[in-house]
Amino acid sequence: MTATWKDYEDLAATLEREMGRLDGLVHCAAHFKGFARLEDLEPREWLDALQVNLTAPYTLTRQCLPLLRKSTAASVIYVMDAGGREPKPFQGIYGISKRAAEGMLLTWAQELKGEPALRFNTVDPGPMRTALRAKGYMSEVMAGLPLPGERLARLLWLLGPESAGVSGQTF
Repeated sequence: MTATWKDYEDLAATLEREMGRLDGLVHCAAHFKGFARLEDLEPREWLDALQVNLTAPYTLTRQCLPLLRKSTAASVIYVMDAGGREPKPFQGIYGISKRAAEGMLLTWAQELKGEPALRFNTVDPGPMRTALRAKGYMSEVMAGLPLPGERLARLLWLLGPESAGVSGQTF
């Protein structure tokens, strides 16, 4: 939540210097303190969630776009949460920012559809045994949920060249 525009610019410059190009970018960071009514949200919580869930993925994608264009099959993926896909009460800024981020990535896909080497997709891995999930679903039995590593197949497929031509979709 403390990265500046310059930090993202510097990161892209370091990636270019060290790697020359970027073949994939996965946005999976999330800011979530818990479900809340909109009227109960503190303004700082609103800003923090927008920064992590929306502004950071935009800025990182924007700064890395020249590096992604150097790849023959670049993939940008935003990890989604089904809980944030439809407006529901008490989702607070988490749900709003996740819907906005999904719209942003689908807009990237539409705007850049003339560049077949660039793909933009979202992936919803479903419920997993994570600290973020435990915050929102305290009464849920976490032991029955898969670990994040067990849900990597779709993500890895979308990062790979075999998914070339697939853009603007949610998996």
